[in-house]
Amino acid sequence: MGRSVSLRWVVLWLSVVLGGCGTPGERIERNDGEPPSDLALSVTVFSEFDDPELIARLERWRRPARFVMEADWRLRAAQGPAVTPDVYPPIVRQLGREQVEDLWRLLRAGELLRADHPGRVSDEAVASIPPLGTTALIAVTHDGRVQTRRIVIDAGDADALAASALIDRLAELCWIRE
Repeated sequence: MGRSVSLRWVVLWLSVVLGGCGTPGERIERNDGEPPSDLALSVTVFSEFDDPELIARLERWRRPARFVMEADWRLRAAQGPAVTPDVYPPIVRQLGREQVEDLWRLLRAGELLRADHPGRVSDEAVASIPPLGTTALIAVTHDGRVQTRRIVIDAGDADALAASALIDRLAELCWIRE
């Protein structure tokens, strides 16, 4: 009898320490800042400009580019006015945990992952891009789902600031100069 009580105590203690035992399909909350194991990200930045000299003078978060972070934290990047969501850029580097946690914090801080986000689009490949201004198409895979957002960077609102901070950090991780 004493042994079964001890075993129950150990199981209870482990469930509290390890965050509980979830039932299938139940979402288990992570610590703040801890990215989901399936986190992947693609960001395509569209610009109204196609002149290379003019593009080179823009802030790096306004330059046309495509960034892809795969679930294994490989970061890919391509730049230039010809980038589209169909472009599969070359690998630039392997990210570490701190870098991925930083990207996850930027995504969460800006509320870009809200379910009722006004910039929500069904699929990054079919999203229409406004002809003027700088626009970002951000697709995030996490917790078994994909969320895609279209953000007008030139709007200057909270979402635009969050998206530009995310894009600038991705560009910095790719060693793109300011």
